[in-house]
Amino acid sequence: MIRLMIAMIAAALLAGCSWSDVLVEEIDRLPAGASFGYQQGYEDGCKTGIADRGGLAFDRPRRRRDEARIRTEPDYAKGWEEGSRICSDRYAGLVLLRRGLD
Repeated sequence: MIRLMIAMIAAALLAGCSWSDVLVEEIDRLPAGASFGYQQGYEDGCKTGIADRGGLAFDRPRRRRDEARIRTEPDYAKGWEEGSRICSDRYAGLVLLRRGLD
């Protein structure tokens, strides 16, 4: 019962939070020296993680994975894997609304 109440409170607090807001926060958490390719991979992976495990939403981000870059750019591939894993775990089941960034 307590877990349900905590989940409901968390959902209420995040009701105005969009998945695009989450992406901005996630990119701000990246290390200062992260390459541009890593950042792009992380953002694409994070969108995919939210799309795969996010809760009910009016509009989820589309899955993104640039297969050519995965094969040829190690920084993009590493960023994608980490973004997908972290965002999938961090935002699993949360209700996030889309506000125009895609």
